[in-house]
Amino acid sequence: MKFKFYNLLLVLLILASCEKGLPEIEAPDFNVTATSATYKVGDVVTFDISGKADIVSFYSGEPLKEYAYKSGRVVDAANAGAEVSFRTIVVGGSQGTLSTTVPPHLSVMASMDFNGEYNMTSIQSATWTDITSRFRYSVSPTVFAASTVADISDILATVPGKPVYIAYKYVTRPQAINGIARNWQIQSFVVTSKKDIGTPEMPTIPTITNLLNAGFRLVDQNPVSAPARSSLTSTTLSLLGNLYRAVDDPGNDPLSENWAISKAINTNTIDLGPDRPTAIKDQATTVVLTEHTYTYTKPGVYKAVFVASNNNVDESKEVVKEVTITITP
Repeated sequence: MKFKFYNLLLVLLILASCEKGLPEIEAPDFNVTATSATYKVGDVVTFDISGKADIVSFYSGEPLKEYAYKSGRVVDAANAGAEVSFRTIVVGGSQGTLSTTVPPHLSVMASMDFNGEYNMTSIQSATWTDITSRFRYSVSPTVFAASTVADISDILATVPGKPVYIAYKYVTRPQAINGIARNWQIQSFVVTSKKDIGTPEMPTIPTITNLLNAGFRLVDQNPVSAPARSSLTSTTLSLLGNLYRAVDDPGNDPLSENWAISKAINTNTIDLGPDRPTAIKDQATTVVLTEHTYTYTKPGVYKAVFVASNNNVDESKEVVKEVTITITP
């Protein structure tokens, strides 16, 4: 009986301590000053830090690194226009003549009225503008070639306010008479706005989407009888025609389309998410932080912000310190 009594008493004591929670934490005793208020481009700016805190983060005040946008940044880019770029490499095959301006198999298309239904009927019903000639293409199996940056503002202006779909159209011609299909690989797909959200000294063009977030989907004209071998990963879009079997199945050699189409890309309102700070001290670091150095590469007036916090599992208390720094040419 005594054993049970002591066990019960121990449980009650544990529950009581849990109800009380951890000791209340205090806000950090934390302050920041700059050695000087003015520096030149390329100088090392030294911020002197006094006091201590569990965690310290730093916003430099440069575009996309501003404390004012810590909760999120939405850019109104209506009618600003947009640009597209990517990299290509062409591997294997013999179909068509390689050219930096007219790639065999491959076309780049844009649509303002595609209905978002990823099937051949919807694709063929949409109006597509061929923008292939606005880019440059690889002629090498070993080197990715930059496409250059192409302006698509004229296409966006045809239906103001609507999103655009970007597509890669891959056409395999009968391989018995045209040669074996080539493999086109596409990386570094980026759509950028022409809306500058920076300063005259530091222009900053926001990214609207990239290959990872563009939501490309593959649509094959002959998925059963002559399936294309195209594939998509987080870094590479690979476009390749059907496997031609000259001996086993010589009759199955169609003219076939294979598309990779993005999701609707909104170029008018761009959600960039929150500006992110740089962590300069974490809770596991026991060494007291006494200074932080940073180098600005462009002239301007910057609001450098340090966020210091003390934390436990129940709560967090923070102190925010702002230092204005002027950078001269």
